[in-house]
Formats: sequence, structure tokens, C-alpha cells
Amino acid sequence: QCAAAAKRWFWGLGALFLVAGCAMALYGIPVISKHRVSLSYVLVCVALAVLVFGAIRAYVAGGKRNVALVGPSLVAWGMNPLAIYVLHNVLFAVFTLPDNPAWHREAGWPLILAQLACFVGALHLFALFLRKKNIVLSL
Repeated sequence: QCAAAAKRWFWGLGALFLVAGCAMALYGIPVISKHRVSLSYVLVCVALAVLVFGAIRAYVAGGKRNVALVGPSLVAWGMNPLAIYVLHNVLFAVFTLPDNPAWHREAGWPLILAQLACFVGALHLFALFLRKKNIVLSL
């Protein structure tokens, strides 16, 4: 009973943060901005993190077959989060470096989805490479 209540709070908090952040952004209270680290940006990011974590946890809790599918990927990302974060910033600079508004600010959904696939794919391949070579970077 306690675990069920915790799950409801977990999902409810994630949904609340997502609604609050999106409502703030829609009404321009502060706009969603990573550079300004606005409250709406923080709320939306925390909400998405909660919802993604909850979805992965629910999927993994579904059985051993699911763990075999998701496990190696999560392990690869979890072994070197700092290295992936650094590479994320480097890739982010590469994706936003071209001074072409159509490349990032005014990009359409097909380009956004292609960039996202390349971005996440590069991070994932890097994580798998580090795991295969048994390289663990930590502080």
C-alpha cells in the first residue's frame, strides 16, 4: 500500500511539474530557456526526467525479458555519466554552432527529429564504446 501511494505521488509530481512548466511558458511568465535557467525550464526538465525515469522503471519491473532488452543500454549510460555529459556539451556546441537559424532556431520537425536521432545515437554509441572497452571515467 505504501509503494502504491509512492508511485501515485511520483507520477503526480511529474505531471504537476510538467503542467506548471508548460503553463508558465505558454503565458510567458518566464520563457523556457536553458541559458537563463528559468523556472519553467527547470520544471519541464524535472518533469520529463521524472516521467522518463518512471517509464523505464515500470518497463523494467515488467519482467526479466524487459531487463534483458533495456539493461545493457542503461548500464552503458550509467557507467560513464560524466563522460556522456561532457560529450553532450561538445555535440550541443556543434549542433548550435552554425549561424543558420533554419538549422536550429527555426528548424522544422523533420530536421529536429533527425538532429535528435543523431545526437542521442552518437551519445549511445560513445557509451557502448566505453562499456565495451571497460573504460570508466569518474571523479
